[in-house]
Amino acid sequence: MPSQRVVVAIGAGTAPEIVIRLDSPLAGIAVAGDIEFTAVPRAFTREPFLLTMDAERTKIVNLKIGPCPQP
Repeated sequence: MPSQRVVVAIGAGTAPEIVIRLDSPLAGIAVAGDIEFTAVPRAFTREPFLLTMDAERTKIVNLKIGPCPQP
């Protein structure tokens, strides 16, 4: 099922720190790598740290998409 969000971990960590909610679904799953994006902050939690943002799919640069896993 295509995703409408991208979960981001900053630095060497693997814990999610940013969730980007997209305006349209991806055609697969996001592949780990460096991205750049422009988004609008929508929600924040301090513990655990998590910033939720809204973005247009076209405002995410260098996002690589892989195939969805088979059931």
